[in-house]
Amino acid sequence: MTLQVRIDLQEAALIISIGTDQITLASKLVRRGNDVRLVIAEHRTASPDPILCKLVAQGFAARNYLITGDLHPCVREYSPRCLKGLARISWLAPDMISAILDGSQPPQLTGRRLIRANAIPMDWASQRKMFGFASASRLFPDSQKSAL
Repeated sequence: MTLQVRIDLQEAALIISIGTDQITLASKLVRRGNDVRLVIAEHRTASPDPILCKLVAQGFAARNYLITGDLHPCVREYSPRCLKGLARISWLAPDMISAILDGSQPPQLTGRRLIRANAIPMDWASQRKMFGFASASRLFPDSQKSAL
């Protein structure tokens, strides 16, 4: 018995045909650095991006250095200008930091994009919009909004 499998990639959908059955999934092509990835609907990466996690750790180490003067080994080789750029990463909204550390950040967020962002806004809603995160109203149930 031979089973025919056909996969078609259209502009906004991935169509998988197996015999007479057909599955259609909402999808899009997303550029991540030099790679182009197929992202299926609201799929998030299964594991944290090590480059983004390293940038978050370095961001907090740089901020600590700028505040206390204690230089952590992970940022010892960086210039003061670079340390200031890294410290901006530590000012990201807490839910964005958590998403990066658990691997659920938007697929278009790369280390390159994060480090090259010149003017990261201080308000969290603008940060979420800038980097493609869901709004806070979609992240928290109605019962938690009043606590914010």
